Amino acid sequence: MAGEPSDYSCIETRYGFDWGPASVTRVVSDPKAGVVISISSAKGKTVYVRVTPSGLTRVSTDPRVIK
Repeated sequence: MAGEPSDYSCIETRYGFDWGPASVTRVVSDPKAGVVISISSAKGKTVYVRVTPSGLTRVSTDPRVIK
């Protein structure tokens, strides 16, 4: 069936990967602040996910909110 995840190719990029209509990118990596990744769709929508060193997770569509 077209559009199934198994039909998508995975292309490694410098800071992440592109998989089908999605792009996953490491935005920030800091031992004290944690890691921020962005997940972008082919239609231009982006979600930012921050994971702190203690394991807390924050999710936002505005990168300025990820603190």
